[in-house]
Amino acid sequence: MSQSLKSLESSLTNNRSLIAPTKSAPLAALTARTAARASQKEPGGTLKSALRVRPLPGTFNRRDSTSRSDLDLYRLVVRNPSTADIVFRKGGSQGVQLAVLNARGKVLTFGGQKLSTTVLTGVRRFSLSGILPGTYFVRVSTPSQSAVKYRLRI
Repeated sequence: MSQSLKSLESSLTNNRSLIAPTKSAPLAALTARTAARASQKEPGGTLKSALRVRPLPGTFNRRDSTSRSDLDLYRLVVRNPSTADIVFRKGGSQGVQLAVLNARGKVLTFGGQKLSTTVLTGVRRFSLSGILPGTYFVRVSTPSQSAVKYRLRI
């Protein structure tokens, strides 16, 4: 090994700050802000922490997963009488419970039908025409301990 390589190796070994620099204050702040934004993108497990779908009416597409310990809630705020299509798609063998809730978290009845169903596989669609202004939620849950992937389009 040449003398210059030995000298470089010795410098790196004796000076750990070159190998593993410590975080600067601006970098730490940026990391904290990035982590906060990332956690805001995760559908919450409560009505208060539900992920808001914007714009509505509009198109919202999401690929995610849910498990027994990870309830997913999406908040829909309707400002004017609208039509909304909720399209849910999943594969695999684990069932997923899909429900549309009112502002108090109760399963909505629309056209005399409760908007709650178990989806084992394939596509399930709820078409809501003439939906009144207000706050609604889409809940995705499963009794499975392992993560079940799904796709939601509103």
